[in-house]
Amino acid sequence: MELPLTSIETWKVLGFDWVKLIGVLDGRSCLICACLDGTVVKVAEANRLAKTHNDCRCCLVGCDEDGDIPGLRPFVMHHKPVKNIPKDQRDGRIGQVDANTMFVNWFDKCHPEFQLEYLDEFRFNLYKNHGYKLTDFVDMENLRILENHEIKKAP
Repeated sequence: MELPLTSIETWKVLGFDWVKLIGVLDGRSCLICACLDGTVVKVAEANRLAKTHNDCRCCLVGCDEDGDIPGLRPFVMHHKPVKNIPKDQRDGRIGQVDANTMFVNWFDKCHPEFQLEYLDEFRFNLYKNHGYKLTDFVDMENLRILENHEIKKAP
């Protein structure tokens, strides 16, 4: 999918030469979006970060070349939307982190139960016990999640 020309022109008019892809920090984000989260590109190259799939919840924000943005961003350490998580089970699962926290770094600090739920048993074992990173489960060039048999041995 491509960004409308008006979006690209808007970033330029607002004085931004760079944009940053912001994913959603929760258990419903796909691995592709999780791995792209925090990617900074020139506005002219923003089409490569445009919606990677139908129902993509990522967005682009204007930024400087370093990608730093002010503020906080929310997280939900669960695979359900907040409204479907009982209030007595929300403590520690819902909160905010620095706006510059990338999904892959946030995920490293999540509870192992959440990591297992998010990755599945096969990928979780590789991630937790064999030094794999989230990006090892995605073909970043073609933006697709690798099948289990396609995952390469750890370096």
